[in-house]
Amino acid sequence: MNDDTVPTQGYRERAPRDKMTGKNTLLKIVLGLQVVMSLVILSLSLSLIATQPLGTSTSSQVNYVVFVTIFSLISWFFIFVFAPRFDHLFPTRATSIMVGSMAIIFYLAGALALTVAIAPGGSCTDRYYLTKNKLIAGVTSRCKTVEADIALLWLGPFSLCTMA
Repeated sequence: MNDDTVPTQGYRERAPRDKMTGKNTLLKIVLGLQVVMSLVILSLSLSLIATQPLGTSTSSQVNYVVFVTIFSLISWFFIFVFAPRFDHLFPTRATSIMVGSMAIIFYLAGALALTVAIAPGGSCTDRYYLTKNKLIAGVTSRCKTVEADIALLWLGPFSLCTMA
């Protein structure tokens, strides 16, 4: 009784995995870029929280951006690691599309919230702009960090959309 088949215990058997196609390779490259971009945005946002001057509270917009990037990383883990392993148990395609769409919406909301938080925009060399903006808190390095954070946040959803 030397049977090489593994019992499936009532579950449908998985179709054998094919070779990696060109589309899958592109998806994995975009995933890698998105993960790197999310980590950079997360680090910039955490540096804004860490360099918050004493006596002032952390901006809720910055806290939301931290949430967005963590949600994005978790959603990528779900879409590319968890869902393919359990595709025989639940509809992974529809679920992955829903999770990815939520990540895009959260990215756009975070970018918009942070953009509105620095309004009216100004230059990082303008002392009046630096002192009046609560998010920048009078520090030139924070101004440049916020600008980089906003730019990457606006680019985040567009790199997500290239997968469709």
